[in-house]
Amino acid sequence: MGAQKAGAAHEPAAPTCVPGGQIPGSGGRNPAPGGVSLTHAALAGRERVGLDSWFLHFDVPELASRILPGQFLMVGMRPPATFLKRPFSVADAADGRITLLLRSYGEGTLEMSRRRIGDPFELLGPFGRGFRLDAPAARAVMIAGGIGLAPFYILARRLKELPTPPQVWLVYGERSREAVTAGVERVLHFDRVLTYTEDGSAGERGNAVDGFRRLAAAGELTGARLYACGPHRMLEALEVERERLGTPAEYSMEERMGCGFGICQGCAVPANPAHSAQAYHLLCKAGPVMDPTRVLWSHPALP
Repeated sequence: MGAQKAGAAHEPAAPTCVPGGQIPGSGGRNPAPGGVSLTHAALAGRERVGLDSWFLHFDVPELASRILPGQFLMVGMRPPATFLKRPFSVADAADGRITLLLRSYGEGTLEMSRRRIGDPFELLGPFGRGFRLDAPAARAVMIAGGIGLAPFYILARRLKELPTPPQVWLVYGERSREAVTAGVERVLHFDRVLTYTEDGSAGERGNAVDGFRRLAAAGELTGARLYACGPHRMLEALEVERERLGTPAEYSMEERMGCGFGICQGCAVPANPAHSAQAYHLLCKAGPVMDPTRVLWSHPALP
């Protein structure tokens, strides 16, 4: 799932916890210890990192300690500017601080981008099933389309903390130079960053899937594990290529979410009947990180 240091933060209220437990179909990957909680937090920092993109920082030590790579929060403003909270993949959680990567697509995210340091927010979570850290390969290749970059900051950090850390490569696609998130090529946890833009104004011309194809053609995916996040159409095109190679993978999938608890049913994706007894997966419960073989893709119709 994509998303969505100055100033003194107000002391966050003690979180109100909702009982948590193991997510059905999670393969043993539980929500973070302590389950879901509601945390009131002040905006501690904001950085503009692209034409319409921002880092939002919150100093919430207890919540930050429970975040697993790939999990998400439902984020709201106080007083509420929209009826529903917005889902955001956690970009980073370190030293008591949570960072979210926001791209202003509509009314709610635009209003969030306008908030000032010290303004109050509500952070509900963490939700969902994150990336596995118990099955690393010698090389981790992360494919990010647009705001799908978000979960790879924290994933790269946690992979580098393993006793035998893998090489971490990032293939990052955007529309243009103006949309590229500033500073991504300087993140220490990424050993190699390959940037692609559709108009060729930064990095190589093309998209993130083109970057994957080029690595495959060069034989650089042997022994690698693939991690991907981006729009559904991008993941679908990527799955065509991944299937041919048989590369093990996990995809963080993006769908509209209204609640995070599975009540609204807005994040349902078709299940692959060869790997599941159910017709659909709810990404807020079984995901957002999925084994792509468990999803029913329509990619045979792709050119």
